Amino acid sequence: VPVSKTGCWGFESLLACQFRTGICRRPQTGIGNRFSYFESGMTEGSWNMSNVKQVIQSLGAYLGEVGIEFKKIAWPDRKELVDSTVVVIAFIVVLAVVVLCCDKTILFFLQLIHA
Repeated sequence: VPVSKTGCWGFESLLACQFRTGICRRPQTGIGNRFSYFESGMTEGSWNMSNVKQVIQSLGAYLGEVGIEFKKIAWPDRKELVDSTVVVIAFIVVLAVVVLCCDKTILFFLQLIHA
């Protein structure tokens, strides 16, 4: 049983992507490895047609995954949206009144002190 948040990774270091050195370590699980061209040691100046094709394929796979996740969104219906909007506007008005009262109270006491 993992004790910490990184328990599943063991002792493997999770380094951030470094584009200039060509080092980018990503987990090998999930739906494909979209950024595997960085692991091949490709540096910023070594673009060629095969790398461009790989980037375009990776981008296409990413956008496909975005589309799949987009379809999972539960959009609110019109009534729920209007009700939520009314609640937010009412809360803002109440908060504005509270801030106004606090401001006027502080102003009153400051005028008493300086009078």
